[in-house]
Amino acid sequence: DNGDGTVTDKVTGLMWQKAGSPSEMAFHEARKYIDELNSNRFGGYGNWRLPTVEELCSLLEGTPNQSGRFMDNLFDSAQSLCWSADEN
Repeated sequence: DNGDGTVTDKVTGLMWQKAGSPSEMAFHEARKYIDELNSNRFGGYGNWRLPTVEELCSLLEGTPNQSGRFMDNLFDSAQSLCWSADEN
């Protein structure tokens, strides 16, 4: 937990937003949301992007936490959907 709304994965070196969007959105809205993160330099960075499927899978844990989710409790429990985009 970086204390600024972000989490850094010590294994992959990737930085993640802890809470994400407060609502479900279409893919084009997700891309706009990323543009806004970059415009506002969320967490001090301007190079946010949607993760690849492989990167999203790196967040999954083998056993559920006390909330029944397969993600670390550092992430907002309201987050249940994620968009991904491979650049290739």
